Amino acid sequence: MTDLRIVKWCPSGPVAVETSHYLPLKIVWVPSEFRGEPLPLHLRMSGIGGGELDLRLDSQSGLLRSLTVISFGPPGSTDAYAFADAEVDAVAAVIDMTDFPATSSVMTLEATLRFIRFPNGVRIDFAPLEDARCVRMSRGVDFFVTSSGLLSAAAANACPDESHFHS
Repeated sequence: MTDLRIVKWCPSGPVAVETSHYLPLKIVWVPSEFRGEPLPLHLRMSGIGGGELDLRLDSQSGLLRSLTVISFGPPGSTDAYAFADAEVDAVAAVIDMTDFPATSSVMTLEATLRFIRFPNGVRIDFAPLEDARCVRMSRGVDFFVTSSGLLSAAAANACPDESHFHS
């Protein structure tokens, strides 16, 4: 698997979190009216044990535009997670694009995804990495990074429809 290394954080406006009967979870940092050209790079992450994500990146800068859960894999622990009333960083992540070919608009990666449900939301672990820092993207959206800047997890204060989880 290619690691998702965050090279910097950029100021962000409001972050939209969506969930519905049809869409398990979508987090949007860059609204469609600001997307423009060129076409984004879609990183399709397939979980070894199930689940699939689509990370839409600006193909030139690496700015993370959106994260969409296409399907959840088997749910993990249901331990509670506290979205504290800490100060919001109001940022979007810029991903290192070194390992992604500029000639492709879709790239598929295999990852050790883990989906954790809790009463007030969901956490997605991208790899079995140790969290060193929590970045509050917006109220109710947290990113976790390792000490070396790798994206290890994301948590969202959204409760996807029960039918999206597979046992």
